[in-house]
Amino acid sequence: MLSEIVLSFFTASSLLSLLYAIVAKRQKAPKMPEKLPKVSVMTYAYMDDWAGNVIKRKIENFLKLDYPKNKMEIIVYDNGSTGKTLRICKQYEKMGLIKHYRSDKGYNRKGQVLDDAIRDVAKGDIIALTDPDGICERSWLRKHVGTLMSNKKIGASIGMIFCGNWYKNLMTRMRAIEDNWMINISYLGREKLGVEQYLCGANYAFKRSVWKNIGGHGKSLVEDEEMAENLKKRGWKIAVTGASVWQEEVESIKHFFIQRMRWYSLPIRFVFSKKKFASSLVSLNPVAIQTVSLISLIALLVSASQLVRMLSAATLLVSFLTLVISLVKMKEKHLIAFIPVYLFLDTFLTLVCLFFARGVSLLGKEVRWERLSNRKYYHNGTRIKVNRNY
Repeated sequence: MLSEIVLSFFTASSLLSLLYAIVAKRQKAPKMPEKLPKVSVMTYAYMDDWAGNVIKRKIENFLKLDYPKNKMEIIVYDNGSTGKTLRICKQYEKMGLIKHYRSDKGYNRKGQVLDDAIRDVAKGDIIALTDPDGICERSWLRKHVGTLMSNKKIGASIGMIFCGNWYKNLMTRMRAIEDNWMINISYLGREKLGVEQYLCGANYAFKRSVWKNIGGHGKSLVEDEEMAENLKKRGWKIAVTGASVWQEEVESIKHFFIQRMRWYSLPIRFVFSKKKFASSLVSLNPVAIQTVSLISLIALLVSASQLVRMLSAATLLVSFLTLVISLVKMKEKHLIAFIPVYLFLDTFLTLVCLFFARGVSLLGKEVRWERLSNRKYYHNGTRIKVNRNY
């Protein structure tokens, strides 16, 4: 009896995921204000001795953005980089193309040096951020600005994220599916259903006045989620925009583990909102679909109950259909063949990382920001492929 109840719950969860995919709708380009605001576009650098090509590619990408140059400043906020990255930043700064803010404190996380740079260097009324390995479409900044200026209640905007190195191997193809499902479709589905949103540090923007109002990003290792929580507490809305970034994702199990240890160090209070517990559960649904699929597969293989086997098969079918619809909507049909691997192998790896990270947390150990030096990190300048013009 218990197994039937559990599987029924899982099936309902998968149906909710399917609803996300069905209601998700790509964002139309927002109307631009007549008077464009001053914008600070920012990316970070951290202890990178060997992959300076990453920051060079990022700066060149920013310089090609379709936004008036007299209304835009480029800032690299630097948490102690050396070698190639430092030299490249200094070269662009000398040419007057960027501002280079280098912290002397050597923080072990990004949020604090970011807030220092905004306070001490940035002059924009709007702050737009992306990771150094991401390639923005030319209209990226205009779309964020248009969305933020469309409503006084909007404090921050979040954009679409695609995997730019999806072609490399099985791991990157799983990351490409994750980006489309966990981020893009989930953002669009939640917005359509009126469910609260979260921020992703790879592609977001906010009003400077709002940043002051909420007291900055905070001091956690996942500063984007801490900021999202603070925005909700103060009543600010997080809106979705079509601004797209193609990201360089992890290419090995080792780097996947390093990345998720930081992600899953997120304090549980940021995941469950006391005031909106039901909405938080809905927001967690993208994570649940993988876990549901893996458990359903195990139940299908080992259960002697015909009803359990039927429910398991139905759940797997709904999960697969959900991801197919998601990839078709995001124009990523070439990834459909890898859905089964994503649902089962990626889920197993994710759960291992999750349990390990929570165990480290319970032991009172601190997860630190991974350094880019000594080839430990995954931003290595791999060629980014986009499947549409940008």
